[in-house]
Amino acid sequence: MAAGGTPLIKGINSGESLLKFIDRAVRPDAGYIAKCQELVGKFVKFLDTKNGPLNVNKIVTAGPLVSGTAVRGRADIDVIIFLNGYSGVRDLSRDISNVLRHLKTFIETDVTWAKSLVFKAMTPQSVQFLLNVGDCDFEHTVDLLPAVDISKTMSQSAIYEEMKDQADIRRFYSVSLAAFNFRFLQQVPAKVKDLIRLVKYWQRVEDVPIGSCFIETLVVAVWREDHKPQNFDMNKYLRQVMQRLSQIKTLAVVIEDNYNHRLYRNDLKAPYLLDPCNPYKNTAPSIGDIHIVKKKADALLGSLA
Repeated sequence: MAAGGTPLIKGINSGESLLKFIDRAVRPDAGYIAKCQELVGKFVKFLDTKNGPLNVNKIVTAGPLVSGTAVRGRADIDVIIFLNGYSGVRDLSRDISNVLRHLKTFIETDVTWAKSLVFKAMTPQSVQFLLNVGDCDFEHTVDLLPAVDISKTMSQSAIYEEMKDQADIRRFYSVSLAAFNFRFLQQVPAKVKDLIRLVKYWQRVEDVPIGSCFIETLVVAVWREDHKPQNFDMNKYLRQVMQRLSQIKTLAVVIEDNYNHRLYRNDLKAPYLLDPCNPYKNTAPSIGDIHIVKKKADALLGSLA
């Protein structure tokens, strides 16, 4: 509890440590994750059937459930569907509306899946469904994302070079690059992932306008700046993350494992936090939202003091 009896974070009990709170209320139950993964696996198998409307090369699942950073009650899933028959990203972008429509129709005509999946929305790049798992009350968003597997014939640096001259369709490259994010989080210790979950939980209960990729990258950046310890004080690290959010107006973070951002970006102005696998994607919140982020972070900092 903070001073005056106000909870440090909504839902935490009086005298409860952050580690115990994460274990009790933030980290998903292993059995539940297994149930989610089993259902998603069956769904992927259904999508990959030869009777489907699309010429599927392979299907890759991504997102917090796969990377191990999902929060209890929210395990959104990205299903990247790599397609045959398209010469490149631009070729697919021209046909994306038809592809998405075929996907939606194919799924909705199957009675079995209708019991677990309910159509949510169509975006310019995906079809979104709500997934219900067993008898649980939780609903998770499943994003179906058609893509071209350009990594089979191009290195990451070659992909970034191609994106230089494709400003009008760069957003479509993000899906093809999304699978690389799994590798970025794969070697991160479990305790860092718990901190990511804790910040995501705070973001959700406080309605803070920051995204999942932003949180993951910021927490990993804080950890790496401290020379990647396997163990650390959770309160101290939460404070460091909130300090960065409190100063978000001047935030400038790039993790350059995969690229030298200066080769691709000469337009960066704070705040920015680049996707570690995509130099053209700034994951930081918009200028219009940074005052909200700062206000929420300052409130938590005051409780942590």
